[in-house]
Amino acid sequence: MLNFLRAIPAALIGLAACSSSSSNEALSPADPAKPHDNLSTPAPACTNLVAQPGEKTWTLVVDGITRTFVVNTPAKYDPRSAMPLVFNFHGYQINPTIEEWLTQMRKKAESAGFVLVYPQGTGSPLGFNGGLCCGEAAANKVDDVKFTAMMIDALEKELCIDKRRIFATGMSNGGFLSYRLACEMSSVIAAIGPVGATIGVETCNPTRAVPVIAFNGTEDPLVPYYNTGSRTEGAVPSTIAGWVKRDQCSPTPKETFRDHDSHCDTYSSCAGGAEVVACTIDGGGHTWPGGSVVPGDYGVTTKYLSANDAMWAFFEKHPLP
Repeated sequence: MLNFLRAIPAALIGLAACSSSSSNEALSPADPAKPHDNLSTPAPACTNLVAQPGEKTWTLVVDGITRTFVVNTPAKYDPRSAMPLVFNFHGYQINPTIEEWLTQMRKKAESAGFVLVYPQGTGSPLGFNGGLCCGEAAANKVDDVKFTAMMIDALEKELCIDKRRIFATGMSNGGFLSYRLACEMSSVIAAIGPVGATIGVETCNPTRAVPVIAFNGTEDPLVPYYNTGSRTEGAVPSTIAGWVKRDQCSPTPKETFRDHDSHCDTYSSCAGGAEVVACTIDGGGHTWPGGSVVPGDYGVTTKYLSANDAMWAFFEKHPLP
């Protein structure tokens, strides 16, 4: 477990039930890169499926452990028409309810039209095995990659899911797991959007170039932007450089967004039409850009960049080839 990770304040549990997102509408980066040529190809239609409730908690048994995940199906869901799927993995020591409060992603799922899933971690406190991070899940080598694969199988049996548009994001520990899924499930996960995270696995050999959009604050107190010790492989620049190399991108980025404290640099000309986008919040903390403001000493939450809007625009451009 990374020694700089600390508990989210208990106050968040109460705040999670409140609607406290900023009234200021955050902006999203404009990215001039063209989407895949096959983006307009319709997904196969589904038959023999029925409409699903707006929110429901599902259960699976994985390696003898009962696992749960909250499934949000938007009002526009049609069981005959394939819909994208987004996993949003929570941070260490929190849960799906707080993750939704923090990220406010359900609103985006409703407006954009995608199935949104909030998986729950294991252990006490709750966490996922993202490699180096976090807690009992990492220490006990819980197979959260297998859990993800089983969730996808279960969802595809009950919902009309577009197999080419399955994406992963997450905050902190959940972001670490998103990186791991890109490394180990690259034939299934189309693209990822980690927030407040770095790569936490020592070996990463995806079978294709995986599109990545990452969000990090330079003053993050839990996942430092720059490592100060002798180990530098976990620092944000090193994580981004690793994906630029894996995806065979041009090493020189182009700034594709800037507004006040936030800017995004895009590495293009990657293999297979992929891109790597590094969004940096100067002075930003361990927070979700455009999301709910976290109390305590977790740092600044920018209102000038919406991770949800930027991430979804990126995901739309990058289905599986």
